[in-house]
Amino acid sequence: MKKIVLGILCCLMFGLQIDTVLANEDEKIIIDYETIEEGEYTIEIETYEIEIVQTRSSSIKKGGRDYHYKDKNGKIVWTATLTGTFEYNGTTSKCISASVSVSNVSSGWQLFTKKASTSGNQAKASIIMRETSTMALHPVNFTLSCSPTGSLY
Repeated sequence: MKKIVLGILCCLMFGLQIDTVLANEDEKIIIDYETIEEGEYTIEIETYEIEIVQTRSSSIKKGGRDYHYKDKNGKIVWTATLTGTFEYNGTTSKCISASVSVSNVSSGWQLFTKKASTSGNQAKASIIMRETSTMALHPVNFTLSCSPTGSLY
């Protein structure tokens, strides 16, 4: 009986803390998209929200930014993804975690280095890709920021 009462109390406490979950890990809500021409490559940048949890005192938002590098034929040669988790309350915001990954790496390319960090309201990523045929290095630094009201940019 004590276990049942304890379980119900835990559920009630958890239920009282969380007001809404607007999205989940399986969904991406695209909030911005841009294309940049860089020499013989096209970079498509997609910014999106993944998850939003609102509590009585603050909100937590998880979002991401994908950099798709495409060749002159429109084929993705590699994709870098920065993911950040932010806490905000209408007055301030803070990045509480950041990670970076690289995927869709075509032959002829390899990951040289990658690093993710947080600073204030920003998730930061730094990667260097190497084009193996020429040994040319392609450094990329990018950020994802959150405003005090929860807007990602």
